[in-house]
Amino acid sequence: MNGNRIAVLPFVALLLLTAVYAQQNPQAGPIVNSAGDIRQIDFKNFAYAGPKSEQDAKPVELRDGKQISAGGAETSLMRVAYGDLTGDRNDEAVVLLRGQNTRISRTLDELFVYTLKNGKVTALAHFDGGRRGEYVLSIGSLGSNFKIEDGLLVLDHAILREGEDVPTHYYTVKYRWNGVQMAEVERSALKPLPENMMEIG
Repeated sequence: MNGNRIAVLPFVALLLLTAVYAQQNPQAGPIVNSAGDIRQIDFKNFAYAGPKSEQDAKPVELRDGKQISAGGAETSLMRVAYGDLTGDRNDEAVVLLRGQNTRISRTLDELFVYTLKNGKVTALAHFDGGRRGEYVLSIGSLGSNFKIEDGLLVLDHAILREGEDVPTHYYTVKYRWNGVQMAEVERSALKPLPENMMEIG
């Protein structure tokens, strides 16, 4: 009996050391990209890549919602919206990432659209949220649009007008999945961006 206890002790110690290491080194864990429901996917810890046509681009790998490169470039998860974009009665996920090359450089927003195929996360579309310095409003508590409604992606897009350093106006834009890409189908009149909703500047 004592021999069995002695044999088990090193195994228990190894399990404890593994658990401690995993807590201290979150990057050691795998990024899960399969699930029965896309809402189960942890997009804060996820490797982002566009569709197959963009596979040459290096994926953005977020940990705890961020990626910070050795050169100081930073990418952050800003917002996620869920809803049926393809008409198959299953939800897709639209993820908004915001990147910045340096702390003083202009930001660039990117949108990634994912769906589930046979339980695997599959890239459906990827597009920029405007030019550098423009952005998609991402703070839901301020009442900005970033949602899927009636099969459309609806978002608020702050734009740079000529001579501006930061956006002061925005459009509400609607996109529809046309089987190939997310196509803009409607754009509101240009609206003043309230000061309390300005995210950059």
